[in-house]
Amino acid sequence: MAYSSNGRTSSASIGMVDKLGALRSHGRHSIVDDSVTAVSPSVEDPSQGINEMLTTIDSLSENITKIDSLIRKIANNYKIPLPKENDLKENKRIQEEIKDLSHSITDELKRMKVSLDKEGTGPERNSAEYRIRRAQYSSISRKFQDVMIDYNKEEEAYRERNKQMIQRQVQITSGKPVSDEKLEQMLEEDNTQIFAQSIIGDIEGKRRMLSEVEVRHMEIKRLEENIRELHDMFYDLGQLVYEQGDMINNIEYNIEHAAAYVEKGQQNIRAARDYKRKNNRVKCYICCIVTTIIVVILIAILIAVAIGASYLQGRL
Repeated sequence: MAYSSNGRTSSASIGMVDKLGALRSHGRHSIVDDSVTAVSPSVEDPSQGINEMLTTIDSLSENITKIDSLIRKIANNYKIPLPKENDLKENKRIQEEIKDLSHSITDELKRMKVSLDKEGTGPERNSAEYRIRRAQYSSISRKFQDVMIDYNKEEEAYRERNKQMIQRQVQITSGKPVSDEKLEQMLEEDNTQIFAQSIIGDIEGKRRMLSEVEVRHMEIKRLEENIRELHDMFYDLGQLVYEQGDMINNIEYNIEHAAAYVEKGQQNIRAARDYKRKNNRVKCYICCIVTTIIVVILIAILIAVAIGASYLQGRL
């Protein structure tokens, strides 16, 4: 199953969500009221498992939507050429919120996977309810993965822009070209004095330049830490999603072809109805013709009988 970065759902996934909405409604209405009939605790209602799963999926989807909104917001903030201190604080707050939400989602996905893997070793693995839960788990995992890939792209692009800005400023103030290798070496140093050594000359003007370079350097260090955490998360997500790839693709294939089969079936039904109407019309025509022939034969017989009777009377 393939996701686009911002669409993130294929037509098959939308169809699946619609069908699951109907399943959710059916499941909820099929639960017996405790005040009417007591359900034996030893019997598990399959629809209850689906409803619980869909409730969790709804919660995860809501948090993923929040992350997506935060990513768009921080992406706009990253476009500010000279961010102020308040801008940097806002970016840090958004990054922390994204981190908290993403860790919460990852933990829940891991718990779901453990539960599904356990069911997958028992007789439940052949049930429709299990396949539905497995497919929904895989779908939400991929959706989350795509959102976090977008976030990682924004973080890396912002880091690259900051690197280029520092490189230009150091070259302008020092009057010397700075290679990419040299810049990476400077950025890896936690001591910002290395930038001060590269910036000499006009003290007051370049002091402001140095301050801006130091701020961008701190931003880059924070971004690098964020990107490392994202890469660790991608590894976990890769393990969660990869194992479900074939199953979700097969389910989507079946859904897409089921729609085609339904349409073909509807066409066959319409053709059968037309044939039935035509067949009934033909039967009616045949009945009329047969009736007419019988009437003609009866009339001919009656005429022959009448003629025969008249002839006999004449002889007598």
